[in-house]
Amino acid sequence: MPIIILGLLSLSFVAYSSIKIVIETELSSSMLSSVGKSAESINRWLATIMIEPETIASTPAAKRINEDFHNFDRQNLNRHITLHRQHPDIFQDIYAANRQGEYHTIIKDEKGYSVFVGDIENRPYFRSIMAGGPTQITPPLISRTTGIPMIFIVAPILDGKEKPQGLIGAGISLKYIQQIAQGLQAGETGYGFIIAQDGTYIYHPDDEFIMQKKITELENPSIKALGKSIAAGGSGMYRYYRNREPMVAFYHPIPISGWVVATVLPEKELFAPAIQAVKLLISITIIFAGLIAIAIIYAMQRLTRPLQTLADRIGQIAAGNFKGGHLKIESNDEIGSLSKSFNEMLDGLENQRSEVKTLVNKLQRTVKDLQKAKTYTAGIIDSMPSILIGVDKNGSVTQWNNKAENATGIPIGQAMGKPLNAVYPRIKSQIDNLHRTIQNREIIADMKIPFKKGAYVAYENITIFPLNAPEEPVGAVIRIDDVTQQVRMEEMMIQSEKILSVGGLAAGMAHEINNPLAGMIQSANVMKSRLENIDMPANLNAAKELGISMEDIAAFMKKRNIFRMLDAIQKSGSRAAEIVSTMLTFARESDAAMSLHSPDQLMDKILDLAATDYDLKKQYDFKSIQIIKEYDDNLPMLRCEGSKIQQVFLNILRNGAQAMQTAQTKSPQFIIRIYTEKEPAMISMEIEDNGPGMDRAIRSKVFDPFFTTKPVGIGTGLGLSVSYFIITENHKGTMDVISEPGKGSNFIIRLPVGTKK
Repeated sequence: MPIIILGLLSLSFVAYSSIKIVIETELSSSMLSSVGKSAESINRWLATIMIEPETIASTPAAKRINEDFHNFDRQNLNRHITLHRQHPDIFQDIYAANRQGEYHTIIKDEKGYSVFVGDIENRPYFRSIMAGGPTQITPPLISRTTGIPMIFIVAPILDGKEKPQGLIGAGISLKYIQQIAQGLQAGETGYGFIIAQDGTYIYHPDDEFIMQKKITELENPSIKALGKSIAAGGSGMYRYYRNREPMVAFYHPIPISGWVVATVLPEKELFAPAIQAVKLLISITIIFAGLIAIAIIYAMQRLTRPLQTLADRIGQIAAGNFKGGHLKIESNDEIGSLSKSFNEMLDGLENQRSEVKTLVNKLQRTVKDLQKAKTYTAGIIDSMPSILIGVDKNGSVTQWNNKAENATGIPIGQAMGKPLNAVYPRIKSQIDNLHRTIQNREIIADMKIPFKKGAYVAYENITIFPLNAPEEPVGAVIRIDDVTQQVRMEEMMIQSEKILSVGGLAAGMAHEINNPLAGMIQSANVMKSRLENIDMPANLNAAKELGISMEDIAAFMKKRNIFRMLDAIQKSGSRAAEIVSTMLTFARESDAAMSLHSPDQLMDKILDLAATDYDLKKQYDFKSIQIIKEYDDNLPMLRCEGSKIQQVFLNILRNGAQAMQTAQTKSPQFIIRIYTEKEPAMISMEIEDNGPGMDRAIRSKVFDPFFTTKPVGIGTGLGLSVSYFIITENHKGTMDVISEPGKGSNFIIRLPVGTKK
């Protein structure tokens, strides 16, 4: 009996120790998790802030910072003002530097905003960026103007070949991070802090520590050891003593910056809940041990040794030991009957155990084969370029591949078992076809179905296949293919054929018009000559025969303005001949040969052609648009394909005219600028309108193939993309657009100079 009681007390002590360890471990894990969440919150905040300089670095103005720094300054001023207005406590500064290390930033004084120019060529982060380094965070420092800690996030400006051309920097206040650190206080006397990679305090409840002391250089050896443990990397818990009081620190790194977030509190405050729980557990254990002791004493008085033998044998069998044989207990009481039944059960278990072992081995092999086949099939389905969706006979989802997940944003776990039209609403129009496929077991295909995809219309093919089963329909498989590019290419080919046919017809008509037009002009010239020259012998003879004076005929003609009418016929005929000639030149099929052209003449001819364009006159009244020409004197010649460059001009003029007409712009106008840039030797041609302009989303896609803001059937979205290809690929120039909503659009084309006039 004393041994049993001693065993219960030992068991209670072990349980007490184990539970205490478990509670302390859970509390420590919870505290470490809390610190980790704070570190994750700071990490997400820094990652979000890094997007701003990276976005600025990807703009066209930034990529041309080495050619036109002032253009970037103008855009940076607006961004600087906007960021200060929207995030006054975060963004302190936005600046840029070119590849020579010259940097520009926006400063504000009594006179307003101005650009400050400096040099960062020798800064380590500048050298790192120009050596190909990624976006990075500089070490923290104290702001000279605000006196608060801040950092700089610098992002590289990359050209088309991913080579660094400069950088964009953003000065970021650390007030938000300090606010998070203030929330790390645990217990009554605990506190949180943040340190940089070199151990400098970024935040500490004592302001004397912030940006002035390093944890690894403090006089307290325990805290200095804590700093070394943090510097070793990773997250964890550290125990030490402060004024003989046990302390515990929890720390976690911030991956994106290399900083560390930590919280410190006394052990007694951390483990206070564990101590209370253990005290309660001890009381309960003592009471429970007493009750068990009483029960054991009672059981020992009633049970016999055979029952203990039976219990031992059952324990052996439960452990998997069947080699002990039958129980040798023979009696006529309940124990004897129980022993006999146990021996019979043991024989049955031994036989079943052998059969179960064989079945388990077969089942394991089958499960392994099924899992392998399932993985292989799922890999095939997910690798398909089409959207594949399986449904049962009730229309609930049974299969959902990666393409379906990417198209809808719904993971497979959320889609499985849901009604098809709930997770893929665009398929509602095919529900009747789906039911017909399942019932009749026939394949149904619906081709080139239009649907809205962002800002433009896309097309898809939907094919529904029945799942065949011998008894009854079980479901169907839906295959969806995006055929937008195919449809667009077909439309483009049809449009190209139309353009070629119309161009050939127009050229033929122009040639046919030229002949009667030449006869009309020549007849008008002869008539004027015969009526105006009173001394011509033939005129005098004819007048004499008719008894009429040539002086009277001339006077009559002048009185009735006949000569002025003949001049008008000649002038109009010459104008018509000039228009026909321009149209023939533009419509003539290009032989892709480069030749020298005058840029101002190319522009003037296409303006004349645009003024006579039937569609422009009918829909947009092009002649009502004011044309302002700002041409430099003595412009050099361009080596180019004239008709293709004129095609680019006409595309821009058409789009601008339509945009101004659609927006009902008052006093619509085009400002045409042609001027020379000395370095590099380029001719710049600008076509600026005062129409509705474009927002950032449209501006970023304006040169993409098939992108259009026009209604379906009006535009193909190819005009500006083809123009961009002609300028950048065929002529090795550049084509940019500057536009804001409500401020019009300015298309800037730069082409290499050919030679001087």
